[in-house]
Amino acid sequence: VLPNRITLRNFTAQLELRGGRLRAAPVSFVAGGGEASAELVLDASGDAASWSARVDAHRIVLGDLLAPTSLGDKIKGGSADIDVKISSRGHSPHEWAAGLSGNVGVTVGDARIRAREINYGGDVVTRLAEAINPFRKTDPEVRLQCLVMRLPISAGIARSDRGVGAETDKMSVLSSGTVDLGKEVLDVNFRPRVKEGIGLGGAQLAKLVRVTGPIADPKLGLDVGGVVGTTASIAAGLATGGLSLLGEKLFTTATAENACKVALEPAGTQPTRSTPGPERAEEPPASGAPARAPAETKKSPGFFERLFGN
Repeated sequence: VLPNRITLRNFTAQLELRGGRLRAAPVSFVAGGGEASAELVLDASGDAASWSARVDAHRIVLGDLLAPTSLGDKIKGGSADIDVKISSRGHSPHEWAAGLSGNVGVTVGDARIRAREINYGGDVVTRLAEAINPFRKTDPEVRLQCLVMRLPISAGIARSDRGVGAETDKMSVLSSGTVDLGKEVLDVNFRPRVKEGIGLGGAQLAKLVRVTGPIADPKLGLDVGGVVGTTASIAAGLATGGLSLLGEKLFTTATAENACKVALEPAGTQPTRSTPGPERAEEPPASGAPARAPAETKKSPGFFERLFGN
């Protein structure tokens, strides 16, 4: 039984400890009606501890999994598949975060969510939920059709190029951006779209929603008037560092496309709509440039030190 009374059934694990190296494999359990397998390796034999983790789960129904928690009466259905492979090395939680590499993949199917009754635990998260779903305050529930997250991580930076998408019966939301775990900052864009034939009832919908800043205290920016949709403003945003290249790609993705389908496709193959104006390509690294050095340990505790109490 985990915190919040979440239950794992038929839990089995084989442990091996040898020469400062702990390996837990195979690990298997049943949760939310679905089956999961996992593997965890911790190696403290060297100067810095290294670890790797793998989780492969199928048909875990989130509504059943969360039934014993405070969300139990707010989420129904939501069959999820989860594929996680990550690893890192370092002397502290901050260095582990800064050196994290791997892939995280999640897909969720049909679910009914009483979204307006959920406490998101923060003003920015609540405003983000309302910005990408203007029906949150009026509809008794959100009917989720699909959610996809495809998130590659390298050297502590999670980078999504339209790799997160969700579809409801009324909305389509696609997301791009980066989360730098070493510097503990993020820059994530969301593009919400109301489906054809659905009225807003006088509410305004942002053309682009941007969350930036420290992970512990991010800021929310909205483009309600659609100013970012003009070629000039896109170019200006790129020139001033306002709108990232990922943000431009996100905005120019064909609006009629299913967001979950786009998120499942490999980066660079998603369909886009034609946007006149100069193209901008990412600059290749200079020849012989040194690799990104691990972030130095901060004198004051950062987000991950506070999170792990270290």
